[in-house]
Amino acid sequence: MVAPTSTLQLVTPPAKPLAPATAAGLRQVLNDLGTELRFNARSSKVEVWQGGDWQPLTERPAARLRERIAEHFDEDREQQQARRPLRFTDSRWRQAVHAVVDEIDPFREALEALPPWDGVPRLDHWLDTCFVLDPGTPPALRAWASRSVLLAAVWRACRPGTKHDLIVVLVGPQGVGKSSAFAWLFPPCEREFWFSDSLSLSSSERERVEALQGRVIVECAELAGATRVDLTRLKAFVSRTDDGGTRLAYRRDPEPRPRRAVIVGTTNDMSCLPNDSTGNRRFIPIAVTAGQVRHMRAWLDQHREQLWAEALCLYRAGEPAYLPDDLVETQARVTERYRDADDVVENRIDRWLDRSDLPEFFKVEDVAVEIGLVDQPGRLSRTLARRIRAALTLRGCVPARTRLDGARHPIRCYRRP
Repeated sequence: MVAPTSTLQLVTPPAKPLAPATAAGLRQVLNDLGTELRFNARSSKVEVWQGGDWQPLTERPAARLRERIAEHFDEDREQQQARRPLRFTDSRWRQAVHAVVDEIDPFREALEALPPWDGVPRLDHWLDTCFVLDPGTPPALRAWASRSVLLAAVWRACRPGTKHDLIVVLVGPQGVGKSSAFAWLFPPCEREFWFSDSLSLSSSERERVEALQGRVIVECAELAGATRVDLTRLKAFVSRTDDGGTRLAYRRDPEPRPRRAVIVGTTNDMSCLPNDSTGNRRFIPIAVTAGQVRHMRAWLDQHREQLWAEALCLYRAGEPAYLPDDLVETQARVTERYRDADDVVENRIDRWLDRSDLPEFFKVEDVAVEIGLVDQPGRLSRTLARRIRAALTLRGCVPARTRLDGARHPIRCYRRP
């Protein structure tokens, strides 16, 4: 029996498309592969659409994408002798990616997709609705604090780097939902991306900047027990409108980075503000006496979109997010209640200033002796002198220079209020 003969047919695979290792080539292959990239300006990261959601284009997904490109495309080069897979060098890949991606802010896109505001005012009283607030805080200041958090976030979404150097601080017992109130301003699918309570006063400058990246509202929950140095650093950090001077761990070089996030605070310490003789104008403390977390979350779930829609409407009408002039004195009086007062020194100085024979000018060391903190002027320490000067300044005494005790030249002293 003769075995049947067989014919082996060699099938040449179809040639892969050609594309250059340039930005134009990357745009071509991404379009052919149906892959989308974008630059998230809020997080300062490139993102890729995968699994039905946007994900950061970190090292592993970038490596997979580059291998997929090499698998499906050959490199288009002049005077090419043989076809070879399209592969980008690391530097050319970075350049090409940043050249082709469009810049977006997902939070701003979410604002623009909101339904129109229904005209019902909610923004000024959402804190009063979610909590039982201390009636000792003037209603006008409570209303401004409620409004400013969302309004400032909208301003910084639409105009990154807008000046906003104030911190609304919710002061109250644990378990009333202070942090939850800020977190529930965002829908569940975005909450972990747009809200964070990870701003640490003990962190480095770079870590604090990184804590803001990608966020809309960032909570500093460490005000209780914070030192004066910590709070001074926080005030300086809040005052900044651009974080571009700080090189982040995942960036090669510093670059302009207008601030998009708003910083808030929470604490259960009624003496949470520093004993600062220059004032605590950066802080807006709002006392929370009670709250029901379940009620608060349910109300915010129902009214969240309209709160943001109202804030967007106010922004478009030009409503500013800074503290109006007619509330400056009110804010100063309220913050004084939460100042970590130096009671030992201040109580004695208060009694001393009530004297009917108070001289017009006086030296710090003489005050220290007269209020009984030292028995001789020469024993006054620098630390105690600093405490006395702070107390005098808080009570309206003005630094001056004049001749005292027969001195030939003017010496440093204070003038009574």
